[in-house]
Amino acid sequence: MRKTTFNSVSMKPYPGLPEMLKEYHVYTQDSGHSLCAIPLSLLEDARAEPWQFEVPIPVKYVLEKGYTFFCDYIVVDVPYDEELGVVVDEKYEEYEAPAAASEFIVTSVGEKIPPVLMGFDEGAHLLVDGSGSLILLIMYSRPTENEIMDMSSKNRFEYACLMRNGVLVFLAKPGKQEWMEAYYKPPFGAPAQLATTITDGFGLSLSLLLVDKATGILKIQRMIGLDQAFSAKFVELARESDKMIDTPEKWLSATGQMQSRYTTHDMVVLADARGQIHANG
Repeated sequence: MRKTTFNSVSMKPYPGLPEMLKEYHVYTQDSGHSLCAIPLSLLEDARAEPWQFEVPIPVKYVLEKGYTFFCDYIVVDVPYDEELGVVVDEKYEEYEAPAAASEFIVTSVGEKIPPVLMGFDEGAHLLVDGSGSLILLIMYSRPTENEIMDMSSKNRFEYACLMRNGVLVFLAKPGKQEWMEAYYKPPFGAPAQLATTITDGFGLSLSLLLVDKATGILKIQRMIGLDQAFSAKFVELARESDKMIDTPEKWLSATGQMQSRYTTHDMVVLADARGQIHANG
């Protein structure tokens, strides 16, 4: 198999995909069903180390426009921008409904996470499981001991949320780490997964999972109870987001606009609600 920077082949099958293309198939939250390929405009630069130039290109685009091979790598004539990446019409992007709760079952610390979770890029991602609880999936490549310790219950955990134009972002600061942003993804017309009401005296549950992106190994898991006032506000904003953003295309466009307008620091300052969990010694 070719050398690649992508760590796992998609576990979400793509009907009718030619056998020779299956090893290139990935599914990510940002690009949906895609094939790892080298844009034709980058081929000359890619000849020495082609694996460094692979990017996800929508499957539908590749099958429609055609492709060639360079060594063991797919080459596609596709518009490519150094800042934006692959630029194609949204009609080529294909997404699936949010994963079922069973797909988010995570094994013990020190073991590999389910393959479906390996499709997430490096960074922080907010998921909702079948019980209506939140999962903060943090993907770091080769996390250091200090980074792992920052995620543990021995360190403070600060959190906040902000919504603008239907885009709801969860902000987190574990220990001494910088603030990170993770975006709530509406169900796009499917039944809501997030808890719809907050019981008096209780808040949302959050599972923090730190995963080594390079190996798929779960490095630390921390269970956090968000406070009641924050949880009520977050659920309220999530319901608004569900109504305002009903397609993956709208969500990607609105999220991109929010990221270009606000820095993470801006979002923390402007937060609609916030809270913190103190260290446990």
